[in-house]
Amino acid sequence: MSMCLPPEPRSMIWLIDLQGSELASVQADGTDLIVIFSAAKVSGDRRQLDPLIGGGHLRGVHWRLHQARWTGDLSSLIGRIDEADWRIEAQAPAQARQPRQADQVCAPSQGSGPVHLRLHTAMGDTLVVDAQGWFVARPPDAAFSPSLAC
Repeated sequence: MSMCLPPEPRSMIWLIDLQGSELASVQADGTDLIVIFSAAKVSGDRRQLDPLIGGGHLRGVHWRLHQARWTGDLSSLIGRIDEADWRIEAQAPAQARQPRQADQVCAPSQGSGPVHLRLHTAMGDTLVVDAQGWFVARPPDAAFSPSLAC
């Protein structure tokens, strides 16, 4: 089962586009894998005056994949994500609150059950992960930077 977590007071749920986001690092923590974003891309409508609607980037988002098995050199996985595939294997459409697109994830969110993640960076490195659950956290000091694109 998967779900975006309900917003806490004065916080919100962010829809992160994996493609176009930037990795700070990927780290192993026992059987878990932690993906740390230097800039998690948040899509929006650039015509909007409100920067929260106009899109931008969140800094400091951590994505923990539980009981993970992976291939890829973790030390080389940095920089922009060019391709992404995120699948919740046992997701029932009626229960699903995660985005249906294969390159988006909610922050914060969590779930249990089989999941699959494939990231390919602009530097040519690939990470493939199969895990038994996930937790996406937005630390209290995470900052949103609005897009400056015209």
